[in-house]
Amino acid sequence: MERHVEAIKKEFQTDVTLNRVADFSRTAPKKFPSAARQYLLDKLPIIQWLPRYSPSWLLQDFMAGLTIGVLLIPQGLAYAKIATIPIENGLYSCWVPAAVMVFMGTSKDLSTGPTSILGLLTAEIVRDLKNEYTPTDISSAVAMMVGIWSLLIGLLGLGFLLDYVSIPVLTGFISATAFVIGMGQVGSLVGLSNVPDGAFNQLGNILKRLPHWDGPTCGIGFGTVLVLLILEKIGKKWGHKHFAIRYMASSRAIIVMVIFTLISYLVNKDRDDYLWGLSEVNTHGIQHPKAPDGGLLAKVAGRAIAPLVACTLEHQAVGKAFARRNHYAIDQTQEFNYLGVTNIINSFFGVMPVGGAISRTAVNSECNVKSPLNGVVTAGFIILTLYVFSPALYWLPKSTLAAIIVSSFHPSTSQRQRLYNVSMHH
Repeated sequence: MERHVEAIKKEFQTDVTLNRVADFSRTAPKKFPSAARQYLLDKLPIIQWLPRYSPSWLLQDFMAGLTIGVLLIPQGLAYAKIATIPIENGLYSCWVPAAVMVFMGTSKDLSTGPTSILGLLTAEIVRDLKNEYTPTDISSAVAMMVGIWSLLIGLLGLGFLLDYVSIPVLTGFISATAFVIGMGQVGSLVGLSNVPDGAFNQLGNILKRLPHWDGPTCGIGFGTVLVLLILEKIGKKWGHKHFAIRYMASSRAIIVMVIFTLISYLVNKDRDDYLWGLSEVNTHGIQHPKAPDGGLLAKVAGRAIAPLVACTLEHQAVGKAFARRNHYAIDQTQEFNYLGVTNIINSFFGVMPVGGAISRTAVNSECNVKSPLNGVVTAGFIILTLYVFSPALYWLPKSTLAAIIVSSFHPSTSQRQRLYNVSMHH
């Protein structure tokens, strides 16, 4: 019997796995504080950069945050229109990404929020399921699943899978997306309703109904396009001479929105029958949190892969490109974690999926932003808009919003393609 006991004791003493467990139980308590600290440093980069923050950066961060907040208003509304959800939900989608970026982001330049590609891909899913659920519920569920998939990629370190995405396929997809989105807005630009689906069907239908184009709506729509183009040309020609001119050109969308919303208010305030279609934005502050439906999440889980790929690819490509331009590095794995947490939290507030946007990131970089702290100002400005400024957005003409969408594509498509090529080949 004693011989058996000795044999068992010896077996336990020489067992590799048991020795590892015993060793771990002795060393783990000592190593835990430093390991936990390192984990927090990785997952909350603010712990690293905030102690080194210089008060002299505050003004630049404030101006950059305010500029991005101003830009997000027309873009949030426009991309929600592309996603075929109530356009005020575009504004609901904007404040959480900016707030979470402060704590979890590793890029000082990246601006996260609604994008045109995510709008289009969300619209496809909304169209498939709109007979069973409301558009807002569908887009929120898509945001939740994009967040879950992104967080899984980040936590499991699977970001390398994006390296296998074909660049020619991606750039072709971007060009096609710009055309499809642009054609989808022309009906609103000229005051036509009941325009069919499909870009070429839309083109034929709109040209065939040329005599029925609405005069006042065309005046507002094409007037918006003209002012946008003039401001863009002014920025290109004289922007290098003065920051104010460059700032005005980069903020041209909000400028036309203010001008034409004011015109719309003055013309339509005493009329029962409005002269042109109005957006009739109706917000009463931040929506009450509401969890997406479990059955709906199961239905969109597979469909959310396309928005996930589009969202993460653009986010990482833009982040890497601007980090290289401004001589620092981003943590790609942490950016997946950030996108995951942002989309999951955001999905409780009636939103669409969000990711990094090239146009806003370029403006942020031009403003000489110094840290992710600018997100506090951006989030604050969006919340202020939801509670205070939103009644004015009721009078925003639909054709002005359509013009902003159509005009936003011609400069950015080739720029986005170049960024993908640069970031994927380094």
